[in-house]
Amino acid sequence: MIIKESKIIYNEIKIPGRPIKLKNKSSIVKFVSKVMGSVNSPAEYLIVIAIDDNAQPVSFTIMGCSVEDEVHFSISSVLRFVILSGCNKFITIHNHPNDVCKFSKEDIKSAIELKKAASVVGLELVSDYLIYSGGCLRNKNI
Repeated sequence: MIIKESKIIYNEIKIPGRPIKLKNKSSIVKFVSKVMGSVNSPAEYLIVIAIDDNAQPVSFTIMGCSVEDEVHFSISSVLRFVILSGCNKFITIHNHPNDVCKFSKEDIKSAIELKKAASVVGLELVSDYLIYSGGCLRNKNI
């Protein structure tokens, strides 16, 4: 099996109007819809978005995608992507294909661990979001 990391520079994505600032739930849903084509997906994925000081996306990658109800990723891969993007702030977004609109214990634990590891190397996990067909939730535990 060959796995390819996907990275797209934000400026290459043609989004009409003013640049998106990822500061609220509706902007997150709009961004994910542009990137994935829809917020609904039969697979669970984790999107990591490197952002600048104005909360505008600089680049993003889809770190994991699984047909199960969990995504496997390494903290070091997330941090490496953010460092190589040239940013020190980032947002994570994942979905629940089963449409459960609540963070699991594993979701919360992973986000807290990622935030701690990021702070050790001078990075900041600004927000962690959960996307589902009815909307978007922000993880208030980080």
